[in-house]
Amino acid sequence: MRLTRFTDLALRVLMLLATRPAGELTTVAEIAARIGWTHNHVVKVVHQLGRRGWVLNRRGRSGGVELSPDSRALRLGDVVRALEEDLPLVDCADPACGIAPGCRLPGILNGGLEAFYAELNRFTLADLAGPGDFDALFAGARVIPIRPQTSSRPVAER
Repeated sequence: MRLTRFTDLALRVLMLLATRPAGELTTVAEIAARIGWTHNHVVKVVHQLGRRGWVLNRRGRSGGVELSPDSRALRLGDVVRALEEDLPLVDCADPACGIAPGCRLPGILNGGLEAFYAELNRFTLADLAGPGDFDALFAGARVIPIRPQTSSRPVAER
């Protein structure tokens, strides 16, 4: 399984925000610069994270973004499942598969996917990053721009 770039970016944003002390706002421009993505892509991700209640968005001249108080307890598998919209690994309907009625492959793959989510759920956002971890995670890193995905297809399908 390969995650979409949207989920990849969302995890990076959550990690960066988790390194900040509670109540400290971070601008979208700073997030984009630190993780090497375009401002527009970061805005879309931050908006979605805000809609889910995982981050708090403050508008205005002195605004910014911060992690919601209970988001450090987010289980990574739940985050990935929500952002990936729990899409199946294979689609037996499009195009129609002639062996679908007796095929065991989807059940086996779905079992593997559930094991993947269960393994991720052993960890929380707090296990990835916490206040004070910014320097270890971001300060020494060279910002390398990542070419944003141009289609809505996951990276694995390209």
